[in-house]
Amino acid sequence: GAAFAVAGGEGVLEPWGVALVTVQAFNDMPGSYVDDLECVLDGLPLTRLALRMKVDGCPLRLLSDCVGIDIVSDPAKPRLRFGDVVAGSNAITKLLRVQNDGPIGA
Repeated sequence: GAAFAVAGGEGVLEPWGVALVTVQAFNDMPGSYVDDLECVLDGLPLTRLALRMKVDGCPLRLLSDCVGIDIVSDPAKPRLRFGDVVAGSNAITKLLRVQNDGPIGA
């Protein structure tokens, strides 16, 4: 999922003044997220500001120092290459190292 954290924006907003508000976005998985930031000012109608966030990618990744990982051909899509394999030959085994950059165990 995702979360938005808001800090600041409290106190008196003078006429024609400006309030600095910091919005932070957090996520733990890819997806598109939408929420509203509700702005409340005494004597004025409630105002909603749309918040949108799109997260691409996955927190799991193959480490580039594994034998057989090709990150040169397309760095965005690493490939595991086994080389030429003759039909009927013995099984080929490769050890992979996977890193989890996310907050949840995989």
